[in-house]
Amino acid sequence: MIDHAKSNDKKSLVSLLLNSEPVAASEDHVLVKFDEEIHCEIVNKDDEKRNNIESVVCNIVNKTVKVVGVPADQWLRVRAEYLQNRNTNETHQSEKQSTQQSQQIDIAQKAKDLFGEETVHLVDED
Repeated sequence: MIDHAKSNDKKSLVSLLLNSEPVAASEDHVLVKFDEEIHCEIVNKDDEKRNNIESVVCNIVNKTVKVVGVPADQWLRVRAEYLQNRNTNETHQSEKQSTQQSQQIDIAQKAKDLFGEETVHLVDED
């Protein structure tokens, strides 16, 4: 990122990015770890700086993303929380799908019980 900022005449970003490291990315976010908490605060609170960094990242990856700064001393905690939340969400999603499937089976069985197997024709709309 630093080399790209230098080559695109974004010298004000170079000093901000010198002690930084992109540590995580998703479809629409990039998490950047900063050695100094003040640099992290600048990125998270100064829209102009953040937009400039996002522009540099966009030029590198050819995709628009949001940049979020995290202090180096909090990075491992943030990562652990993210992974825990993601795993919890996946578990809940799996449980929800299982419940929906069993409810659909119950409804289908009730219809068959009420109207008879030969009258009820199930159609899968997925």
